[in-house]
Amino acid sequence: MDPRDLKSASTYVNNQLAARGLLRGNPIPFHKPGEDDSTPAKIINLVHELIARRDVSFPIARHEVWS
Repeated sequence: MDPRDLKSASTYVNNQLAARGLLRGNPIPFHKPGEDDSTPAKIINLVHELIARRDVSFPIARHEVWS
């Protein structure tokens, strides 16, 4: 993929996250994750937040998932 496309996609995703209140602080550099040592932690925290919000929006009993 062209690096300009990655930058555009990164900007788009960051804008979507910010609009939904999921972005804390600076944008996440998805297009260059290796440049910032905190990027992996930011991505993990984001995924955790998305999972937590989904669990609140769509509660499912654990036994239903594993049965």
